[in-house]
Amino acid sequence: MDTKVTAIVEHIKDRLFSKEMKESISSVSTLLEKLTKFDKEAKEYSSPLFLLIAVVRQIQDLDLNKVQHALGQPTLPPSRVFSHKRYGGYALNVYAASWAMSSESAAKTMSVDEDEVLMTHFKDTDGVHCPKFMLFKDSDEQAIVLAIRGTFSFKDVITDVICEETPFLGGFAHKGFLNGANKIMDLVEDTLIQTLKENPDFKFVVSGHSMGAGTAELIYLDYTLGPRRSRLSPDLEIECLALAPPPIFRSNSDLPEQVKSNIHIYVFNNDLVPRLSLGNVAKLLAIIRRLDDLEIPIYNLVSILSNRISEDEEEILRKIRAAILEVKQETFPYLDHPGNIFHLRRFEDNIRIFKAEPFSFSQSILILENMIVDHLQGSYEEGLQALPVPPPTY
Repeated sequence: MDTKVTAIVEHIKDRLFSKEMKESISSVSTLLEKLTKFDKEAKEYSSPLFLLIAVVRQIQDLDLNKVQHALGQPTLPPSRVFSHKRYGGYALNVYAASWAMSSESAAKTMSVDEDEVLMTHFKDTDGVHCPKFMLFKDSDEQAIVLAIRGTFSFKDVITDVICEETPFLGGFAHKGFLNGANKIMDLVEDTLIQTLKENPDFKFVVSGHSMGAGTAELIYLDYTLGPRRSRLSPDLEIECLALAPPPIFRSNSDLPEQVKSNIHIYVFNNDLVPRLSLGNVAKLLAIIRRLDDLEIPIYNLVSILSNRISEDEEEILRKIRAAILEVKQETFPYLDHPGNIFHLRRFEDNIRIFKAEPFSFSQSILILENMIVDHLQGSYEEGLQALPVPPPTY
């Protein structure tokens, strides 16, 4: 791209896009670059990539109620919402706990007594990487909780998500997350089994945020449907609370409803990560390639982005929409979300909760403002706090 075109693109960025939207489009560009090793065409773009992504975003800018297939506001018992907030808090607080200088400080960060902490893994040893976690008792809730930390860098999230799948429970799972889940289960299993024997009325809860959430879901599935289930009591209640997980699993048959109903997935507003999978990114790349093949002049792209739509641009928009609808991506299967999704949506200064279909997140990437910021821990803290439910009386 020559200097003149670069200058035009930079001017368009500053004139037409907010800081948040520029960040969103830049992150999508990074995603597509990460897919290079899977990109069979791997050719240079005729038009500036930023403009191509921005035009796709313009086409996608539809009513979110229609695009995301919201099912309406769920009715959850106050005790259930309270426990979701509590376990979600553990998933977020484990970030700070992992920085603690002592076990006492880590326990305080998680709001549990130090003698209820069963195991922590916040530093790798022997050069073997394992997701960071804390295993502890929540006596008030009568639960053994495994809280798994996500990664600190959004760039790491992008790198981790673009990964191939591997066979799991008669279907397929994200290979990287499954490796991490197996490492955690190998470390905690003896302690978990012994503690559950000593506390037969306790349930087992796995929670996490971001990459930690995806790992938590696979641990839940393995202990519910996998060979590890036989190592636990058949009467044991198991739950998973996942904040902002990417799609991590696809099954060749429907999961039992009882299994799905105990995976509680929360997505905050425009968060990108619950839409990130190799299949989804490959589809977006195919859309961008198809748009580039149309060889639309830059001045027409700029007019569309500026909403200065002449008859020529109207015809171009029709061609773009038709081209996007024609795109099929069949090289990489689409991973899915294996549980119930509660979508925390922002409406001006108000946050409301909706139940959403898993496929509305796992089948496409929407390029939305704040889709990076909405993934951060602070956003999920805000979302959970917006659920005004009084605590139960113990």
